[in-house]
Amino acid sequence: MRGMPMSLDSLEAFKESLVSVELVTPLALSFRGPQAKRAAEQLILAAESVTSNIAEGYGKGICPDQVRYLKIAHASNYEVEGRLRSAVAARRIEDCPELQLALRQVRRTRSLIQGYMRYVEKQVTASHCKSL
Repeated sequence: MRGMPMSLDSLEAFKESLVSVELVTPLALSFRGPQAKRAAEQLILAAESVTSNIAEGYGKGICPDQVRYLKIAHASNYEVEGRLRSAVAARRIEDCPELQLALRQVRRTRSLIQGYMRYVEKQVTASHCKSL
C-alpha cells in the first residue's frame, strides 16, 4: 500500500466489504425455519458492521483509534463467516454456489482489512517514533 487513499470510496477493504453486504443480504433473506428472521437480521447487521467500522475508522485518520475500528471490522467479518456457516449447519440455507461466493468474498474482505490494518499500524508506530 503506497499511502492512505484520498477517499473512503477508493479504499479496497471498504469497497469489498460493500460487495460482501450485497452477497450476504439475499442469502440472509432466504433463511427458513424457526428464528429465521432473527438470524437473518443478525447476519445482515454483522455484515453492515464490517463496512461501518471501516468507514468510521477511516474517518479518524491515521491514529490508534483507526486501528481499533479496523480490529472491530475484522472481528465482525469473522462473525459474518461464522453466521453463514451456522446457517448451513442449522439448515436455514443450503450449501449452494451463492453461499460459496459469499464466503470467498468475506475471506477476501478480511484479507484486505488485515493488510490495511498492518499499514495503519506501521504508520501509527512511525509517527509515534517521530514525535518522541
